[in-house]
Amino acid sequence: MHRDDSNLSQTAKAEVPVRDRFPSLLRGDARRRIVAVGPSLPGVPADPNGAGHWFVSPLARPDFVAACERAFRADLANTCAAIPHDDLAIQWVVCQEALAWAGYFPNRPESSKKDIAAMLARLGNAVPEPVEFGYHLCYGTPNDEHVAMPTDLAKTVEITHGFLAGLGRSLQFIHVPAPKHRDDEAYYAPPATLRLPEGCAFYLGVIHHGYRNGDRCRIGAAAKIVSDFCGSIPK
Repeated sequence: MHRDDSNLSQTAKAEVPVRDRFPSLLRGDARRRIVAVGPSLPGVPADPNGAGHWFVSPLARPDFVAACERAFRADLANTCAAIPHDDLAIQWVVCQEALAWAGYFPNRPESSKKDIAAMLARLGNAVPEPVEFGYHLCYGTPNDEHVAMPTDLAKTVEITHGFLAGLGRSLQFIHVPAPKHRDDEAYYAPPATLRLPEGCAFYLGVIHHGYRNGDRCRIGAAAKIVSDFCGSIPK
């Protein structure tokens, strides 16, 4: 990828006009919440950090990631301009970034964590008030299993504190994963040190389809460590 070619005008999702994605909202037929998802937008095969690590040479990665970020911000601006802000919720999906933070990808620059935190903060700051806004941290779920199995939630606490340091707007929610087999207190211990802004809901992905008994065990283990959280599905 040459520096002069790193101009992605829009994401794959942005090729579908906002009026076609959310027609009922634009007609005023109903008031409902919409969640626009990115950087791993539905229909996009990989976000900048994932594609950058797998398919782009190290020297070209900074230009590639910057071009992708411009495209995401443009799609975000179009969505926010077309839909009333009181009817809109924006969720940035932090998957490949979480994997990179955890050391899943090789050949990462020394500034990798700093760069990821700064990008996520910029994307958060691009969401206008009063749009509801949050981050979804995950490790991917192909075949209903994480790409990399986290030892515990320490890395998600680290990355959250990283982007919160640069976030200048309000944050309504954050979501972190909980694998099916993790019903031990050790997995849920790190969020005891998590410092979220006031009014930010903390979602734990402890509810899995068809694992009701396991759900109770995961919720019980988490509740011993984290006093205030909302149970949710992991994806």
